[in-house]
Amino acid sequence: QGYMTPNGLKSTPKDHQVAGISWLQECWSLGYPGALLADDMGLGKTFQTLSFLSWLNEVRERLKLPKRPTLIVAPMSLLGTWQAEAGLHLEGETLGEFALLYGPHLKSMKTTRQNDMMAGRATLHLEALSDAKWILTTYETMRDYHISLAHMHFGCAVFDEMQKLKNETSLMTNASRALNIDFKIG
Repeated sequence: QGYMTPNGLKSTPKDHQVAGISWLQECWSLGYPGALLADDMGLGKTFQTLSFLSWLNEVRERLKLPKRPTLIVAPMSLLGTWQAEAGLHLEGETLGEFALLYGPHLKSMKTTRQNDMMAGRATLHLEALSDAKWILTTYETMRDYHISLAHMHFGCAVFDEMQKLKNETSLMTNASRALNIDFKIG
């Protein structure tokens, strides 16, 4: 189908980034459950992913698909990078509001002192998360609150530094599998 430029980009993708964005668009358009973006460091995987997410939001709206948030799961040290890159490469609120579901931000989202694993049930204010266009969280938060997150339906989930899910029997890997996600990017 070829590359379709998303609206709201401040930056112009380089040729190799156009190829990556186009490939993600094609994978989604063909109904694949997800894709792995494995460029070398420094080649703009975050920018390619943000560009794709911008395009995906446009397409979902144009096709009148249900509004579903995007979940970005990354080590805490990279979550600020996702926000900074979005501000650098995207116009205004192209992707909408961020819901921060980690660190000190997590406290206001909880209904109890316990996490899902300790309580054996959902313990997050899901209503507060339902209006967000995208949710930033850590692998550990995803693991500890997977029952709450499994109540939501995500249009896309991005797993940055996906090697954290390489152990087939880990709680983290199983928590990621419990989530209801239309399209996954590693």
